[in-house]
Amino acid sequence: MPELKGAAKDCYVNLYGEERYRKYINSEGTTHGGVPPPATSKRWCLVEQAVSMPFFHRWAYGAESVFWTMYATLLRALPMVIAEGIVETETTRKYFQSHWKLLYEHTLLNDPKDHDSRALIKQREHALKRAFPPVMADVAGLLFEIISHVEPAYALMSPTPPHEDHPHEAMRRLILQYLVDDRDNPILLTPG
Repeated sequence: MPELKGAAKDCYVNLYGEERYRKYINSEGTTHGGVPPPATSKRWCLVEQAVSMPFFHRWAYGAESVFWTMYATLLRALPMVIAEGIVETETTRKYFQSHWKLLYEHTLLNDPKDHDSRALIKQREHALKRAFPPVMADVAGLLFEIISHVEPAYALMSPTPPHEDHPHEAMRRLILQYLVDDRDNPILLTPG
C-alpha cells in the first residue's frame, strides 16, 4: 500500500482518520494483503486456473476499469505547449500512436492464445513515459505507479486480500499524493 507523506497524509488522516489509514497496511510479503502466484508460474497454467474459476464481479475489476479510463483520457490530453507547437517529439508521436492503436483495437479474449492489449500494463516505466509528451512525465509516472496496484491477478492470490477495495484505496492514495505534490505545477490543457 502506498504510504502518504507530508500534507497528503495530513489531508487523508483529517478526512478519513488514522484508523482507516492503518487498515490497509500490507503485512510482510503480501501485495494488498494477499499473495500473488509466484513469478515462476507458467502463464498458461494461470490462464487455465483463471478460466476454471466461477466469474463474479470483483472490486479489482472496477479499479482496472478506472485505470484504463484514466489512461485513455490522459493519453488523449493535449497540453497547450504541444498545441502551440512548442514541444513534441517524433518518439512521443510514434509511441502515442502505438498505445492508442492497442487501446482502440482491444477486445475481450475468446482464446488465451489471442494477443492481449493488457500487455500495455506490463511495460517498463520508460516505455510508458515515451507515449506522453515530456511535460506530462509526472502524470505518466503516476500511471505507472497505479499499474502496480491494478496488474496483480487478485482472483489468483492465495490467501486473498482481506479488503476487496484495496486496489481502489491504493489508487486514491497515489492520486492524492500526486495532486498535493504537483499542485503548484499545473499542466495547461487545450480546451475541447
